Amino acid sequence: MPSRRREQQLLDRRWERVRPLLPARTPDPTGGRPSADDRACFAGIVFALRNAVRWNHMPPPFPRGVTCRRRHRDWTAAGVWDTVRSLVLAELATARKLDTSELFLGAAFAEDRAGGACNGRTGCGVKIEVVTDRTGLPIGVATAAARVPQVSLGPAAPACIPAVVAVPFGTPVMADRAYDSDPLREQLAGEGFRPVVRHRQGRVEPPTADGRACRRLRRRWVVERTFAWRQSFRRVVTRFEKDIGRYDGFVPLACAFICLNRLTK
Repeated sequence: MPSRRREQQLLDRRWERVRPLLPARTPDPTGGRPSADDRACFAGIVFALRNAVRWNHMPPPFPRGVTCRRRHRDWTAAGVWDTVRSLVLAELATARKLDTSELFLGAAFAEDRAGGACNGRTGCGVKIEVVTDRTGLPIGVATAAARVPQVSLGPAAPACIPAVVAVPFGTPVMADRAYDSDPLREQLAGEGFRPVVRHRQGRVEPPTADGRACRRLRRRWVVERTFAWRQSFRRVVTRFEKDIGRYDGFVPLACAFICLNRLTK
């Protein structure tokens, strides 16, 4: 676990990238209590992301939990976290710390503790789809209900790769047997990727996968390591948000922090 000094240094680096993107706050013309400091609210959001503390259990050094929750809601709606992720990826690309010669596709499940009936995406858990570069950095991420099959969610994560990340035409995208679907292969191929997916056992259709190319799947542990890094952000591992929009805001923020750790090494 990093020391307090190291945590403060990481918070400062994160705040440097977030502060210019925050929307301007206009004072209330009717007066009232002054707004809480944006940096303090950002520190509270990061604390909640790392420790999965509920908003009403926010410790005293941070602003009130309801204040941090509202700032997180507003900044998520303004697209701040998605922009931060894109900017960090742009810095990595400029520093030549991205390797897009191979991409790895995988999915993980987030337990739902928000409660409620299983309608839409509430009460069913969340499936997080991630596509990483060759070194395991998440460059594309998408979320859906846990009951959505991976063959349906598969194209969503590559479609979320920002334009600042240069992906050569014909880049292999490697995935496990859960993505064995000929329509999925055709869709990824139509988008300029080369899918490398093993066939499921008991497949009835004629084989289409190249056995020699499937040898690359030995390196698929890269995306599993990325999901291991996700464990450091417990608010993403377990969903405590009733509003799916607030949970979706935490996901790109966690991905941005994972990429920022590589940038600051």
